[in-house]
Amino acid sequence: MTLSSLTGKKLLAALLTICLFQTVTQAAQFTNSFDNVRSGSSLLLTWEGVKREHYPLYITAQVIQERESEDGRIRADAWRMNITAGMTESSYEWTSVPYPLRWIPSGLYQLELWSMRWTEEDQLPPLLAQSSVFRISEPETGNGQSTGQSSVKTI
Repeated sequence: MTLSSLTGKKLLAALLTICLFQTVTQAAQFTNSFDNVRSGSSLLLTWEGVKREHYPLYITAQVIQERESEDGRIRADAWRMNITAGMTESSYEWTSVPYPLRWIPSGLYQLELWSMRWTEEDQLPPLLAQSSVFRISEPETGNGQSTGQSSVKTI
């Protein structure tokens, strides 16, 4: 079963299960706000609680887009990309948000902080922190005004 094959309540249940499990097992956390993030802007990502043994780090960004299929069923498409790798500091400035992902007005975005140090026994690198799910609003026009969509708070 893939994330893109899930629909409606099953999708919500799967996402909540993943988020709850990973949140419980994380040792670190993002310390910046994910409120009022605009497409094309920069976002200073900060975190705490990462042990030196987990460095270097990388960050992934993911977006989930809910849509209605031709048969009227609700479907979800998901994309995930690395936004940086090899970090040895406790912050990173994400420029041109949400690049390298595309901006989706109704998209649900989330960031994850991972360790690049892991062994074959681990099977997956350790997930260290996960942001709250958030939306990205429209970019500002040249005069400091948005192009019409209101700011959306973290969910």
